[in-house]
Amino acid sequence: MRHYSYHNFTYSIHRLAAFAWMAGECHQPDDVVHKDVVGEMEFLVEQLIKETDQLQFKAANIRASKQLREALVMFGQPTWGKMGDEFRIFWEVLEPNLRERRFVSIDVRRDDLLSDLLGEPHGLKTYGEHEKPSPVWPRIFERFPSIKEECEEAVYCYALERNTASVFHSMRVAEIGLRSLARRMKVTLPKGKPLEWGQWLEVLEQMEAKTKAILKTSKAGPVKDELLAFYNGSIAQFYGFKDEFRNQVMHKRKSYDGGHAESALTRVRDFMDKLASKIDERGRVIREQK
Repeated sequence: MRHYSYHNFTYSIHRLAAFAWMAGECHQPDDVVHKDVVGEMEFLVEQLIKETDQLQFKAANIRASKQLREALVMFGQPTWGKMGDEFRIFWEVLEPNLRERRFVSIDVRRDDLLSDLLGEPHGLKTYGEHEKPSPVWPRIFERFPSIKEECEEAVYCYALERNTASVFHSMRVAEIGLRSLARRMKVTLPKGKPLEWGQWLEVLEQMEAKTKAILKTSKAGPVKDELLAFYNGSIAQFYGFKDEFRNQVMHKRKSYDGGHAESALTRVRDFMDKLASKIDERGRVIREQK
């Protein structure tokens, strides 16, 4: 998915239209463009070259990088008549490119989760300037770098309203968390089966067995209580993901709407954030938590 600043492009088109109007309404064709205005036009042309390249508007990009750029430098101080003609011709070349391309507009209600993934400031629509939440996913990636691709798929699918696909990828993110915690708990599966090949239920059952062993054998005290609270709370969360989302989406038993996709995505994100404060994806305890 390519990101593009629609605001920058529309501002450039606005400036283009303003110069074309000034050429036709405010100046005579032979009037020389003031050097300060030439500087503004040069900046606009360079922006148009950059933006048409990003948008893959080949004809408009060639026109901007050749005729528009040359009109400003080839004949000394350019005239308003020459520049007005060049700006109007550029628009005639650009307009078919605009008609032929499709653009996606992200629903404003889904934009915050995309901004969070990208590590951008967000929350401007629902929070005040000093209340904006800091991005969550980037700090999770520090502990769980391998989940980044799945997170991107989950968030992009959500942003593009492919809700069931978003739930699917959210569960793949949760699965990485499941196996990481199982490594922390030193879970082994029967017959030497690797954790990566284990079903959620059999992994969770072995995790529950580990917590029961801790309950019976560990010394009573705050350390034991905190450890059991973390393990049991995490196991309960994984059972919730499994029963509500994972089993349904993996076996094509259910399709999901935007509310379900948002719930799955935010719950997995918040849980992975909690997990990342304790362990990394290899199951190692974070130093400050030891």
